[in-house]
Amino acid sequence: MSYNISLRKKAANRLDEIAEQFENKREGLGFEFIQAFDKAIESLKENPLKFQVRYKNTRVTHLLRFGVGIHYIVENQTVFVLAIFYSKEDSKKWTID
Repeated sequence: MSYNISLRKKAANRLDEIAEQFENKREGLGFEFIQAFDKAIESLKENPLKFQVRYKNTRVTHLLRFGVGIHYIVENQTVFVLAIFYSKEDSKKWTID
């Protein structure tokens, strides 16, 4: 069974921002980040419950190479991507609307 994916606008904006940061570090790295993100999303479509709940019904999968976490919830047959954060960011600054 495949789940639907819904990327919140704030998460989509953050995805673009982080990809641009990686691209500025090295040409092509932003593209590699997007590929890793897409691969993680494909994995979530197949089995979003494989990651444990971390807080407020929110689960997190990590893009270890990039030090980024994808924060999401699962409701019915949909995975809602709420936010994307660097793992080293101060969690007190995280806002998920």
